Amino acid sequence: MQLLGHPKRISRSKALGFCGAVPVGMERRHAPRWWPGGEPTLLALEGASDVRVLLARGNVIPGSWSKGGGGKMGAAAWQCVDGALQGRNLHVSTFERTWAEGAGGGWVVGVGVHKGKLGARPRDAGLVWDTAGGVRTVSAAEDVCLRATDGTRLAGVIGARAALWPSVDAPPVDLAPAGMPSSEVCALDGERQIGLAFKQLSARAVLRQGTAASAQDLTPVGCEAGTARESHYVPLAQAVLWRAQRSRDSA
Repeated sequence: MQLLGHPKRISRSKALGFCGAVPVGMERRHAPRWWPGGEPTLLALEGASDVRVLLARGNVIPGSWSKGGGGKMGAAAWQCVDGALQGRNLHVSTFERTWAEGAGGGWVVGVGVHKGKLGARPRDAGLVWDTAGGVRTVSAAEDVCLRATDGTRLAGVIGARAALWPSVDAPPVDLAPAGMPSSEVCALDGERQIGLAFKQLSARAVLRQGTAASAQDLTPVGCEAGTARESHYVPLAQAVLWRAQRSRDSA
């Protein structure tokens, strides 16, 4: 384990992943940083007064920017090129707000909130930014939030149910386990998808392999709740990072 250095007057931070093998994290005031050469450096985007990120994947950091008040918010992504970060504004002007939540295989995925219309609230749409700089929209009968991609498949949530798209043009596959309609996919790796599903009021860490019927509860015995956030397939093993809360009854 290696402890990363903090700027002066900063005592807390959270690790989010790696970008180009460089650690990425968030300090306590929600300012994202990365540590090239071990030195904490703020992420920035030209014209933005505030930027936020949730994770780092491969050589990409998906996130969002905001400008001033009024809730103005747009998607952004930072890519590591020759050891330096290049920020890119991904906002699509036909949407009121956008943000990016995942990246993989050269793609970035996120959410677009439509501009409001009198007497009607349009459904949120999933957004896919591809390697050529184009953007695709993924819609459904309920709100769509895209959270993960490998450059072919997409994963996320439709309404409150975990979903998988085998390709950007394919219909979604419902991944909500039987009896657990409220669920999410947080990451995917090959044919595997991880995330959570609620059993009554408790979140359970869940591994799936392309179908709802394949769902496996990963939450250890003695823990009342768990969430799987990241996975990486290696030969003969499936490594899964998860967070669990110990059961009060077993404490």
